[in-house]
Amino acid sequence: MTVPGLSSVIAVDPGFGHAQNDDSLARLPKIHLIKLGDGDLVPPARDIGPDGSILSARILGASYTNVTPGRHFSFLGL
Repeated sequence: MTVPGLSSVIAVDPGFGHAQNDDSLARLPKIHLIKLGDGDLVPPARDIGPDGSILSARILGASYTNVTPGRHFSFLGL
């Protein structure tokens, strides 16, 4: 994926990491993944790995931060 002027991406609590193929992930620019805590009251999603999103292990060079406390929709305003 090439977007003129786009050099990095921040993905806040991304989902559906299992739905992305390795070829498309390899074309991403520099990416930083942010997981929003462990406060969700729903069962864990199938795309959660030991470091939060399984994307942190699948995207070469991705950095990762876990923000606690937080829930999946904490990044959205009221």
